[in-house]
This record gives sequence, structure tokens and C-alpha cells, in this order.
Amino acid sequence: MQIKRKTLLNILLVALVLVIVSVNIYTNVARARGNTLPMPFGIGMAVINSGSMEPHVPIDSLVVVIPSFDYKVGDVVAYQTERGRIHTVHRIVTMDGDTVVTAGDNNDGSLDPAIHKNKIKGKVVLTVPGLGRGMDTVSRFLQNPIVTLLILLAAVFLFWRSTRPDKNSGQGTDTSAPDLDAIKTEIARLKAEQAQMDDSSSNKES
Repeated sequence: MQIKRKTLLNILLVALVLVIVSVNIYTNVARARGNTLPMPFGIGMAVINSGSMEPHVPIDSLVVVIPSFDYKVGDVVAYQTERGRIHTVHRIVTMDGDTVVTAGDNNDGSLDPAIHKNKIKGKVVLTVPGLGRGMDTVSRFLQNPIVTLLILLAAVFLFWRSTRPDKNSGQGTDTSAPDLDAIKTEIARLKAEQAQMDDSSSNKES
């Protein structure tokens, strides 16, 4: 049972590492193509670097974004601007068909340029104040190609360990049956010797 648990743990670790590597590769490729908010598995995370949405979304907050098919006025959404290399997290203030206008809560009524609804990456469903800076540091570290390679090598090593036969467990499994047979043989031999001794005693008395 202990061996099976160890193997299962190794498999789970391999799966986790492979997920991390896959997300890193996807994120790096997406950003290289100009996507500032990659969304692996349909979930995106963004760090708020300005105070345009305070106090609802403070600076250094981490926001979680998921796509939606039903945007409405009042939703806080993330979208990539036409300028390209940045994304914006603001609130929808007006909608006219597929044309959307957003604004920051703290921008004194200043409106953003209108965008098409398909430019919206998703709706903010969770805000965690103060977590953005730490997550940004971790994200940058994990997206380093060298780190990704090391993680991939760790996955290969763990997979090799999980499929490699355990010598100790093998010996325990292989020798258990022979040891039991040896004990039985020894018991039978002792019984035979005892029987011979009893026969010898009986012949002497007669």
C-alpha cells in the first residue's frame, strides 16, 4: 500500500509540473504574439498597476478574469487597447449594440475611447487586494525560459522515478513466498525427525 501511495504521489507531481510547464509555454507564446492577457483554461489574471479603479480595485490588486457572453453596464472588464502592449481594467458605462465605452471609477468622469465588444477579454470575477505584486514576481520568475526548462527536466525525472522498479519493494515481494515455503519445509523436516526419534524409542523399548 505504501508503494502504491508513493507511485500515486509521483504521478500527481508529474501532472502538476506538466500543467505548470504547459501554462508557461502557452503564456510565453501568447505574449510574444502581442496578447497582454493570456487566458489558459479560460482564466486570466491581471495585476492592477494604477489607481484608476480605486477604491473598488486598489493598486497592486490581483484580479481574476473569465470570458462572458453577457456583458452589461456596470461590469468591470479587462480588454486590450488598440495601442497593443497594455491591457485595461475598467467599468462599462455605456453600451450601444456591440460598441462599448468604459471608464475608471477614479478618473473623474473621463471616458475611454469606444471599443468593439469582441475586444473584451473577460469580466473581473474576483479581486484580491495586495496580492498583485507578489504574483507578478512569481509569474515573471516562472516565465523565464531557463526556469521552464528546469521544471520540464524535473517532470521527466519524476516520471522516470515513478516508472522505475523499486528494488527494495521487488525483493520484498519476490522473497516473501520463498521464505514462507522454506518455513513450511523446515517444519515438515522437524516433524519427520521427531517421528523418526519416536520410532527409535519404540523399537528400543520393545
